[in-house]
Amino acid sequence: MNKIKPVSLFVVAILGPCLCLDVGCGKSQEQKAKDSQEVAAEAFADAFAALEEAREQTAKDDDDTPPMKTVKLGTTIQLGSLEITPVAAELRKIRIKPLLGREMKEKGPFLVLTVRVKNISEGQVFSPFMTAEVRDNFNNELDDGVASFEIGMVDGNDVAEDISPGETGTVLLCKAVKIAKATSYQWDVTSTTDNTDDFEQWRCQTTVAEIKTAEPSK
Repeated sequence: MNKIKPVSLFVVAILGPCLCLDVGCGKSQEQKAKDSQEVAAEAFADAFAALEEAREQTAKDDDDTPPMKTVKLGTTIQLGSLEITPVAAELRKIRIKPLLGREMKEKGPFLVLTVRVKNISEGQVFSPFMTAEVRDNFNNELDDGVASFEIGMVDGNDVAEDISPGETGTVLLCKAVKIAKATSYQWDVTSTTDNTDDFEQWRCQTTVAEIKTAEPSK
């Protein structure tokens, strides 16, 4: 497996405490809430940047590491304390709630990979945060469309929600398609797999025949 070296960052679970932070005396409740949200957004952006830096460093070290695990739609792999099952690939619009916003906004259509995760640890609580580099069969790298660190929720799923031992969760990875005639996509995903600062990578191949066209999840 590809394990990324530890990096110094506040895990995304820090968002919970940040949102409750008392940011100073003499301010209105509304201003306090706004300041707290800005602190949370900055912490989330720093964590995302550290994750991207770690992934880039791992890419440089690929010659010294074994191939990453590959999983097909509907099958499960175990990495660290996490069971990972990519269950569907769809071309559809998504509903996004910005980290600093209150209303859901519809974006897309995007190529969406839905991933079911399960915490199989004995006692660790952590957020299964994921980022992905996706390329089509023409080697075009797909863009995020919306910066991951700006997103609070996708289709009702909190991107930073912790899961306890035995619990399951859903992660949605969303990319903007570059060209319509692409016939397959390779997802190289970087995931947190426990409550340390380690990240691991896995790969999923999807073909046009496997991709469904659907409406946003309710």
